[in-house]
Amino acid sequence: MLLRDHPLMSYRGIRNWPPAWTWIDGREDKHPKGEIGILRTVLFSKRQPADRCVLLIFYEESSYTGCLLFDDYVFCKHITELVQSCCNRFIAEIGSIDVSRLMVSDETRKELEKRMEEIARKHAETHDEDIKAELEELSRRIDEMRRRLI
Repeated sequence: MLLRDHPLMSYRGIRNWPPAWTWIDGREDKHPKGEIGILRTVLFSKRQPADRCVLLIFYEESSYTGCLLFDDYVFCKHITELVQSCCNRFIAEIGSIDVSRLMVSDETRKELEKRMEEIARKHAETHDEDIKAELEELSRRIDEMRRRLI
């Protein structure tokens, strides 16, 4: 799965790749659209929730910014870290990166979170050691999943 095609590359149902480019400096605003330019810098949002990153590109003697907004904060963090490692590469090349390892679906994540809440509630009520062991095993599985994403 290519970065540009990943289902979580969106915000409120609207695809976020490539971002809309806004001219900030340089010879002339060429009003670029699409996967153009060379990535220079990536800034991760410091405000909470951290649901965006800003890309700075250079294109035809001018600088532009584009903002990637995300519904999924964890995915936003992973994509930001990935794209930060791609400075001085073409935006089209970045869009072609294989991000299959980031294919943990929202449904899977929500199912695990729901199951974790149910088990934690049972353990709080009963203090049953078997339930505690199940809770620890589920926590371990979630941690493994997160490590695979990083």
